[in-house]
Amino acid sequence: PLNAIIGYAQMLKEGFSGELNEQQASDVQTIRDSADRLLSMVEDTLDLARIDSERFPVYMDTIAFEEVVKRAIGHVRSVADMKGLNIQMNLMCDSFSD
Repeated sequence: PLNAIIGYAQMLKEGFSGELNEQQASDVQTIRDSADRLLSMVEDTLDLARIDSERFPVYMDTIAFEEVVKRAIGHVRSVADMKGLNIQMNLMCDSFSD
């Protein structure tokens, strides 16, 4: 079902059912982005199950934390705007370590 959601969202975005106005295009992009995130979460859950069963190698890596936060904010910004909420990001440092 998730692949169907992603596929149909892509078809709508590409205009298979007719031209979309700006708001519709934005909504379809939100659907697509959310479905992609859900797919990533499912894949991560499967990876965690493999890690737990010790059948999956684990590698430590550095991430661009600011970019991760910006993407997360981008996914909820339209809902926050509709509700009159303001989202701010204040990072104290560029990286984290263990």
